[in-house]
Parts: sequence; structure tokens; C-alpha cells
Amino acid sequence: MKEINLTDCEAVALGAGILGTGGGGNTYLGQIWLEAEFVTHANPCRIIDASQTNDDDLYCAVGTMGAPTVGVEKIPRGDELEKAVRALEEHIGRSFDGILIGEIGGANALKPLICALQMNLPVVDGDGMGRAFPELQMDSFAIGGLDLAPLALGDCHGNQVILSTVNSPKQAESYARNLTIEMGGSVALAMPMMTGKDLKSLLIRGTLSLAKSIGQGVIRARNVGEDPIEPIIALTNGRLLFSGKITDVERRTNRGFSLGKMQLAAFD
Repeated sequence: MKEINLTDCEAVALGAGILGTGGGGNTYLGQIWLEAEFVTHANPCRIIDASQTNDDDLYCAVGTMGAPTVGVEKIPRGDELEKAVRALEEHIGRSFDGILIGEIGGANALKPLICALQMNLPVVDGDGMGRAFPELQMDSFAIGGLDLAPLALGDCHGNQVILSTVNSPKQAESYARNLTIEMGGSVALAMPMMTGKDLKSLLIRGTLSLAKSIGQGVIRARNVGEDPIEPIIALTNGRLLFSGKITDVERRTNRGFSLGKMQLAAFD
């Protein structure tokens, strides 16, 4: 069993931001929330490998749904993640044995750690995307045939919604997205739930450890004045397309998403 501690928060947040490439929510806000939870609970977050799960154990993916631009301005209640999971537990009549990361990109890599600390549960090392995707049906859980319902949504005012049955993952996305808009544009999301047997075949393994390693590599390079791009390329099997600068960024919120465009100018 591995652990994530207070001192790891910066590295995990940085690595998750790189894997998210702009999606998944603001990692700085997620980082300071996670750091506050570590101070409050004074315990490390337990991290387990998928191979360490029992087939009959039950796990739940946790994160935030909505536009990241809204999440920057909307102050969280602080317990909406845990309350969404508790609502799902009450609905199914069973407690969860651990927490899953639905999306390793952005702040959604950090929200499950926050929830796990609040509930004193382990987090499985892996996720359903390997990066950040905009819609629920795009993850490996849905693609692998897992039913995304029941799912729970919770907002900063204590409101909760349970979707007990949906006909398809795309329909789960559509209904949950519309509810998210009505609930202020950003909500806590608990879904999908799966057994240890399910996650062994559906989870993209090791992505939490990867995010931490990427962050550590970038921090180490910066501290000694080296190029921080090199550890990213090495750890992700990537390649450098060009070096340049960002010349323009346009953002807007539409239909529960943050949309926009960015212009890059190469140096040569």
C-alpha cells in the first residue's frame, strides 16, 4: 500500500494539470482544498493498486461535474463530495470499500483524495480516462459496458439528486449535465460504482502515481534550472512539437461546459 501526504499535494496537482491539458478543473484550488483536508485529518491518504482489491468489494468514482470556469468562482461547501457518496450508499443500502478517480486530469484527480480523507477510505491508483474528457460516456468504465447509474449529484447548498436508472451512458451524461446547469454549473458527482472484479478490467492503472511522478520531475527540474519539459516527455512517451508562446486565450461557458480557443506562436 502506498500513501499520499501533505507534501505530495503540489506534485500530484501539477502532474494532474499536465495530464488534463486544461480540463478537469483548476488544480491550484483543488490543491489548497486537499492540503486543508490533510491538515484537518492529520493522516496520509492510503493508495492501493487494483490488484489489491477483493472481487466483491464495492468502489465509487468521485469528482466534480460542470464548467471549470464556474468552479473557479463558486465556493465549495466542503462536504459535497462526501455527501454525494453517502447519498449513493443510502440508495443502494451498502457502504463502499474505497474511492476511485474518474478523471485523472485537473482537479478531478484531487477531489477523490479529499473525499477519501473525509471518509477514511483508500483510493485505487488509476482512473477511467488517463487524461481529461468532457463527457461521462467517454471513460473506460462506460466503454467497457459498465452501467453509470445509479449516480448522485450534490451542490454547495446541500441539494442532492439521485438518478437511479438511465438507458445509456450518453443519457446519463445528458441528464446529469442539465441537472448540473440547474444546480449552479458545478456539482459533486458520485458515479459509477463497480466491484473490485470490474475495476481490474476497466481501470487505467497507475495514473495517480504517474501524475505524482510527472509533478515531481517538473519540480525537480525547476529547482536546478533544467528544462521541465524533459521529464514530461520521458514519463509520458511524448515528443516536443515546437517551442513558443501563448498569444491569445478565449473562454466562455456554454451548456455546462467551458469552451474556448487558444492561439500559439512558435519561436522558430
